[in-house]
Amino acid sequence: MSVLVVGTVAYDTITTPNTTKKNILGGSGTFFSIACSKFSKVSLIAVVGKNFNQNDTNILHENKIDLSGFKTIQGETFKWSGEYYGEDLKERKTIETQLNVLSNFNPILSEKHKKSKYLFLANMSPETQLDVLNQFDNRPNLVVMDTMNFWIENNYLSLIKMINQTDVLLVDSGESQQITGEKDIKDAGKKLLQLGPSIAIIKQGGLGSTMFHKEFTFSIPAYPVSKIVDPTGAGDSFAGGFLGYISRNDSNYSEDVLKKALKAGTILGSFAVEYFSVSKLTNINLDEINSRIKNL
Repeated sequence: MSVLVVGTVAYDTITTPNTTKKNILGGSGTFFSIACSKFSKVSLIAVVGKNFNQNDTNILHENKIDLSGFKTIQGETFKWSGEYYGEDLKERKTIETQLNVLSNFNPILSEKHKKSKYLFLANMSPETQLDVLNQFDNRPNLVVMDTMNFWIENNYLSLIKMINQTDVLLVDSGESQQITGEKDIKDAGKKLLQLGPSIAIIKQGGLGSTMFHKEFTFSIPAYPVSKIVDPTGAGDSFAGGFLGYISRNDSNYSEDVLKKALKAGTILGSFAVEYFSVSKLTNINLDEINSRIKNL
């Protein structure tokens, strides 16, 4: 079944202790879509500026992503610059954010998009996320959302309202603590479920991730990669692998499928960090993904 993602397509400038890569393809919608496409059909709703390179559009096409909701408008494409440092590049500092065309991004769903059974609301304002969800005549089978500390700090009430409307909430350990006030992962997970979602997934970077469900809790380690080159797309690739796997097993939300989906997300995230931008993701196949899943 088809997955719909509403997210960003961006040009990133990434600095690590060894190198700097300027204006490389990034964005939540980009990483999610390419990761998800390994398992499922996926449609991307996003906006870019007139400076967006045709070669980058081709990358999305080559990964069989439906771009009927992908718009080019007057202005510059969203840009983000960041620096990673510390052990395994765990520390991140934002250098600059240029919203550009994203400043006026108001996603409008076509009739085709409204029929999507699976929806990923990437990191954006909770008001925008809720507006997208409200455009559906019939609620998708599964709604998955991501967020970040900025929205927790500045749009908390709207965020709580959106969390109440979602099925699966994806956060990292810092965000879970900000939302719930709980340092302990288990306590935070329980409180997140009380806010409305059926599932809360707390990502802990190199420590792996934990899925909280009203009937079970499941933790898995991170997949050990030989070298982390660029962590930028790890979280969105995780989400793409997770929801893509679920949509491949349509309407089956059994404990077994959910656990395997968590593994699939972990593995897609592990591939994403092995090189800059989407270079690694675009060059892997299902056999390579399944091989890592079996070894996790």
